[in-house]
Amino acid sequence: FGEVYYYVLLKISQDVMHPVAMVSIYSEPDPWLLIESSYTLYSCVYRGNDNLLVIPVKHITAVVGMVPH
Repeated sequence: FGEVYYYVLLKISQDVMHPVAMVSIYSEPDPWLLIESSYTLYSCVYRGNDNLLVIPVKHITAVVGMVPH
């Protein structure tokens, strides 16, 4: 899971542009909560700017809400 900070078009060459996203990656879900909730509660730790990645926009497969707790 990750939080998208922003989207940009990355210019590769004169005629080639790639849409990418700067994403802050969350931790893996807490395994105990995941199992105890029958795989319905994914509790992850927000890492902010400590774990940033630039990914192709096509790699984003779903949009979810991460509620602070």
